[in-house]
Amino acid sequence: MTRRFNKDRAAVLLAYTGDDIGLRFGAAVIKCNLPLAYVAELFSLTRNTLDSWFAGKPVREKYHVTMLKYIDRFNADYEAAKLPCRTLKKSRHYIEELKMEIYGRPPEIVEPQAVEEAVTEEQ
Repeated sequence: MTRRFNKDRAAVLLAYTGDDIGLRFGAAVIKCNLPLAYVAELFSLTRNTLDSWFAGKPVREKYHVTMLKYIDRFNADYEAAKLPCRTLKKSRHYIEELKMEIYGRPPEIVEPQAVEEAVTEEQ
């Protein structure tokens, strides 16, 4: 189950104009109406980790370049009217598209019978 942001906290993040990478990323996520759980999944992180970054805790250096890329991507998609996502289903679809771009196509699903036939033919 995804949760939405507290309105007061969201207002603070959206008004942020400084250099802190976690707060800038939080502002982009909120502006685009992406659930924190889905964004955490994209980064293979926990929701609590992202939440702490959005609260101003330090972000590890290894995430800086990736986060800057996604800030630019989210802002570009926002300007192109692909975002904000109006429903959880659209949010999920958007994140799944990003995962496909990052990780490529998932492996094809092969029926067990097809595998068995391929092994038999090789023998």
